[in-house]
Parts: sequence; C-alpha cells; structure tokens
Amino acid sequence: MSISASVTDNSRSPLRLLEKPLASGMSREVYALPGTNMLVKVQTKIPPRRYFQNIRLLYLVRRFYKAIVPLRRELREYERVAQEGPRTARHLQHFAGVVSTDRGTGILVKAVRRRNGALAMTLQDAIESGQYSQQTDAALSEFLDWLVKSEIVAVDVHLKNIVVDEKNGALVLIDGIGDKTFLPVRSWFSWLNRSYKKRLAQSIYAEVAHRFMKSALSNRTVLLLLVFAGTMLGIDISDGQLIDG
Repeated sequence: MSISASVTDNSRSPLRLLEKPLASGMSREVYALPGTNMLVKVQTKIPPRRYFQNIRLLYLVRRFYKAIVPLRRELREYERVAQEGPRTARHLQHFAGVVSTDRGTGILVKAVRRRNGALAMTLQDAIESGQYSQQTDAALSEFLDWLVKSEIVAVDVHLKNIVVDEKNGALVLIDGIGDKTFLPVRSWFSWLNRSYKKRLAQSIYAEVAHRFMKSALSNRTVLLLLVFAGTMLGIDISDGQLIDG
C-alpha cells in the first residue's frame, strides 16, 4: 500500500462539492467527486456550545480541534501503515490525497463499489438484507485477523464503517482509524494496541453473530406467517399450487 498524498494548490479555487452528501455521520460527510471513482471526506461543522461562545479563546481552540485534529490523526495513521503491504491494501480504503473544498479540507479516498457500480454495502446492511453468506463470514475472519495483526490504530470500528468488497471478496475498513486520546499511547506501544484490538475484534464478531441470529429469526418468523396465511387460504406455499383435495 502506498501513500501518494497531494494537497491542492491554495491559490486555486476550492473544489466545489455537490450539495447533498452521499453519506453523513456525527462528525463526517462523504461526497462524490464527479467524473472519478473518488470520494471526498470532510468534517461536518458542529455548532459551538454556548459556554464556548462566551470565551473566544476556548471557541477558537475548539473550532481548530474539530477542523484540524481529526484530519491530521487520520492522515498520520495512513502514513504509519503505508508500507505494511498487500494485506493492509486489501482491507483498508485506499488513500489518494488531500484536497481543498468549499466545505473545508477533505481527504480523498477511492470508492469501494459493488459489481453493479453502486457503493459497497456496509457489513450491517449485508446482515440486515439477508446477504451475509458463508463467504462473507470467511471474509470477516480474514478481516479481523488483519485488524489485530496490523500496526494500525483503529478505535472506532463498527459494522457501519466496514464495507463488503464484492469484487475482491474482502471486507474493507473505511473509517475509524487513528488514536483519539490526547497521548497516543496505542501508537507508542504495539502490545497495548494489539490487546485493545483483540477485544475489539471479539466485540465485532459477537455483534455480527447477534445481528445475524436476530435477522434469521425474523425472516423465519415471516416465512412461518406466510405459510400459515397460505394454508388458511388453501394455497401450498411450497409449490405455489392449491392444496390437493
């Protein structure tokens, strides 16, 4: 995996993003870059808290932190694992550079897409839509093994920022990297980082199992209701024919 960061020339006009983001969260919005297979991730503008507005210094410090620190943390993490090789390139969304936009500085990443061209499903969507297969489960085991063994610091990993790469049969982490603590101790101590990620991996797999069982039971309940309704109407659901006799 290689890092090829390129910062847009400040003398040029900032890149104008589309009005509506493809996705948005508590602190991040994702926009398409027209004519490319790239996405731009920018920080959302969080309204200042009332007590910060009364003290200008605190207001400026908080605004700087929200605009710059998460960006620098993510860029530093991409740089830290740039030389890890093909396993990290397989499981971590490809970083393409930094760009100046009309919504602030953005991170440019390569979109992970489905075979039909749509954006890749999240792991949570795959489970809830009944598309979590044996192949997906094998891909999850491979992903979690990489997550634990890689040097990457990943502290905010959940089923919504892991997506299914159908083309390569892999799961890809698209967000949640970088140490959020004031002192980046997980970056300093690999044993501490790995210990945390082992617990994180167990938590992720437990949540997948829970959601899968919940979804499977829900689907089976619907099927049983359909069979019961069909029987009451004299229709055999199994072959689509009227019940004999």
